[in-house]
Amino acid sequence: MCNGEVNIYHHKHHSPDEVLADEQTQGPWIFLLKKYVGSLAGQSVLDVGCGFGGLMMACHRLGARAVGVEPSHIIQVTREGITQTLGAPLPLVRADGRSLPFKTGSFDVVASIGVLEHITQADALVEEMARVLKPKGTMLLYFGPSRGWRYAQSPRHRKTVYTYWTTRYAEKKMRKQDLSGIKRVWTDVIDYRFRNDSFTNGSATLYGKLAGFLEKWSKKLPVRRTVVLTCKTLEKAAFPRNIGLVACRGSLPPGVSCPEIDYSDTHSFMDNLVCPLCKSELKSGGVGDTIDGWLTCPNCRRDYPIVSGVPEFLKAE
Repeated sequence: MCNGEVNIYHHKHHSPDEVLADEQTQGPWIFLLKKYVGSLAGQSVLDVGCGFGGLMMACHRLGARAVGVEPSHIIQVTREGITQTLGAPLPLVRADGRSLPFKTGSFDVVASIGVLEHITQADALVEEMARVLKPKGTMLLYFGPSRGWRYAQSPRHRKTVYTYWTTRYAEKKMRKQDLSGIKRVWTDVIDYRFRNDSFTNGSATLYGKLAGFLEKWSKKLPVRRTVVLTCKTLEKAAFPRNIGLVACRGSLPPGVSCPEIDYSDTHSFMDNLVCPLCKSELKSGGVGDTIDGWLTCPNCRRDYPIVSGVPEFLKAE
């Protein structure tokens, strides 16, 4: 896809139980969505690089119509875990975020958390996220661009980290996609984590654990305020560390209208899918009550299988 290989972090020996655990880590991103989007009830939300689907489930519980895109083979584990937890599946698609198989202007909210740093040709990810966003819709992009920080985070997980993706560079790319009202939200996440003690849990990063240690043992000192102000200064200076940006879509290209989609209806959702390569509408075949079958692009003459209810737009690993 996109003239480049998909750089997939391979999860081995995972179980559906981890889907629920993933949902419990979504506090910062739900906080940001509530702050900058408002109520998620009735909103269509696309999570690009959804992993175990924790953000999807958290948005679903708030009344959103959540959809997930994931390139890894764990997508079937995600589907099984979501179904066990919620009693019904949520729409999932196995695809490359740089070549999304959705019609233009399909979603009210498009989020990507910790994905951009894993891929090559990352500009295409921002372009595609902006393309599928509705007018006045909200994009949330959060990633860690610095090679230096990768060792404080997870060196085995971050394989492709580009130092040129500074805050200013990301903002420039957003503006080119008719995105406006761009806000930097890294400091919001830092402040949220302090207020909710998430720096002290087992999943905290190296610098997060250091901040949690300082706050725990220095109660008499204004550690949180000092760290937050320091982070805000770094954020304003566009220092290359974790970057969080929220932006709004201006308008759709002339002649393009937002499609009417019922994300709770499988057939309506399938009708909104397009060929990830040429963006042509797809024809379905063999799609019955089990939602297995295939989708065909008449223009590219490509067949895309639907496996256990998940359309597969990537070659089998």
